[in-house]
Amino acid sequence: MPLRQIVAGQTRLTHLSLTLEEPAPTDALHLSAVYKGMASRLQSLDLRALMPLTEAAATSLLQSLPTLGFVRALHMNGKYWGSEAGLTALAATCPAVETLTVGELASELRSGAGAAAMFRLFPSLNTLAVGAPDEGSPGMFLPLLFVATMCAGRRFATLSLPGLVPGPDDSAAEPVQLAQALGNGNHTPERLRLNGPVEAPMVAGLHDAPLSTLTALHLSDVRMLDKDAAVGLASLSGLAALSLGGASARKPLVLKEEVLATLGPPNLRQLHLKHVELVGAAGAALVAAMARMSPQTLRHLSLTACIGEMSAAVYALVVVNSFQRLGLIDLRVQVLTYKPASRQNLYELVDAANSCQAAKAFAAAHRPDIAFY
Repeated sequence: MPLRQIVAGQTRLTHLSLTLEEPAPTDALHLSAVYKGMASRLQSLDLRALMPLTEAAATSLLQSLPTLGFVRALHMNGKYWGSEAGLTALAATCPAVETLTVGELASELRSGAGAAAMFRLFPSLNTLAVGAPDEGSPGMFLPLLFVATMCAGRRFATLSLPGLVPGPDDSAAEPVQLAQALGNGNHTPERLRLNGPVEAPMVAGLHDAPLSTLTALHLSDVRMLDKDAAVGLASLSGLAALSLGGASARKPLVLKEEVLATLGPPNLRQLHLKHVELVGAAGAALVAAMARMSPQTLRHLSLTACIGEMSAAVYALVVVNSFQRLGLIDLRVQVLTYKPASRQNLYELVDAANSCQAAKAFAAAHRPDIAFY
């Protein structure tokens, strides 16, 4: 049975994602028939797996479709679809898009004027993701004036962006800083994800703008976090979820005790650390900071692919009354091991599960409401 007939029979189907492995000359015609059959109910369209289509075939596909007026979410990959011409073609077919994902943005759109052009094309846009969620778009950077223009236009539910640079671009006399960009027009996004490199001064500057409506912040490639940067994060009064990470296991974010002792947005409920090295008693300092907060708010803490001693922190969690979940995933510690071949004591990384067993048993006995994973 042809795919268009199968889809046509699924009257409650509102989202469609198709995979095209080897393009053929008739693909655009067949896909057009499928999407036409769903035009009256299609709400979400994911075309990322159709990128083997040539640019001409993809353009022909869009031009053959009726207006998909109910589509609110659109996900695309490929250089052409990140250009003004490609987005214009998409907007003509899907004029009511609120959520847009593009693999990258062409150079003509990486500016304040480019952001304004995207608003004209998608007047209902409130969620924008540029690049892949996990690795962004390596080598692609957006000027902060792009972010400033986006935030001046409206309050976004979510902004997910690759690397950012202060600027300037051709329309900015002075470089724009992150805090200024996010607070531009008092339209701070509700959730912000930065997948590119982030330096400590950029984070520290968050203290200088009223960003009380920012509820979730994900920084996946923090190069350094000092005490000033921790103060900047602590100033985000509305922040409920914070994710911090280094570039990779080989390039972890190093967090010291004095930094984590300062970290504590007043309404933080979730804290996720990935590719982080906890120096000394940094883990215990973090939990102690959460315990001192009044009221206590932290509910969920996770460490993924991290290095550091956490047993003291697990013991301390029992006094954080709000706490509910702890995730220790691929946590490792450094131990000094004698190597007979070299006749030296050398540090090596070993699984931290055993070192935390006693602490987890203690926590389970005193706080059976805490879930471990």
